Amino acid sequence: MLSRVISRYAEIMYPLEQAVAGKQSTDTVVWTDELRANLKRAQESLSHCQVITIPRASDCLWIVTDGAVTCGIAATLYLMRSGQRKLGGFFNAQLRKNQTIWLPCEVEALSICMAINHFSPYIVQSNEQSHLVTDNKPCVQAYQRMCRGLFSNSARVTAFISTVARYQVTISHTSGVNIPLTDYCSRNPVECVDKACQVCKFVEETRNSSVRAVSVQEVLSGKCAMPFVNRPAWLTSQRECPHLRRVHSHLQ
Repeated sequence: MLSRVISRYAEIMYPLEQAVAGKQSTDTVVWTDELRANLKRAQESLSHCQVITIPRASDCLWIVTDGAVTCGIAATLYLMRSGQRKLGGFFNAQLRKNQTIWLPCEVEALSICMAINHFSPYIVQSNEQSHLVTDNKPCVQAYQRMCRGLFSNSARVTAFISTVARYQVTISHTSGVNIPLTDYCSRNPVECVDKACQVCKFVEETRNSSVRAVSVQEVLSGKCAMPFVNRPAWLTSQRECPHLRRVHSHLQ
């Protein structure tokens, strides 16, 4: 809840989270002067909360997204109520290492997909048409092509942009200078080291749900990593086959 109302919450809490990362509840925390200073900074941040307005069904929702190829993705939710613009919430996540070699339009499409999925509870309950604004023109053109029954040449862009049709969200273009808040959040994500982080799992599942075409030349040139090298993914796939399960039991 605090991450929704305190600016740069992840950056403030990062040193404290690192101090307890990997520890059990019974382990002792060694308090240093630097750690105490970080705790005091976190306590003081409570007095600088931003007002977050929970959307109503009658509000018109606007989502501003941005993706930085070398850093992360981010989104900001705004809502229009009685002619006034109000802040509805934030979302950002850091990119994985293999995602940093994606094309800029593919990262932007991922940020659009993640933003819509993240704010989908508000979107489906709204009586008004929801809108999304991005500074990436290829994604807007891909959306316009999809409205005409055509598809983008990029499998990733097509897979991610298709989320827009599911929630009936319109996409429009704006200049990057008009969205400084979202642009800053996408370029300054804090690394997450929590293996049980639900946001990271959410991003990973969404990324893996897309169609990813990889050629031999791309692997040899280093543009992308070799696919199907994830051992847990292979084990999960093999367990779904009754013949492989029988082979596994015989080997054991």
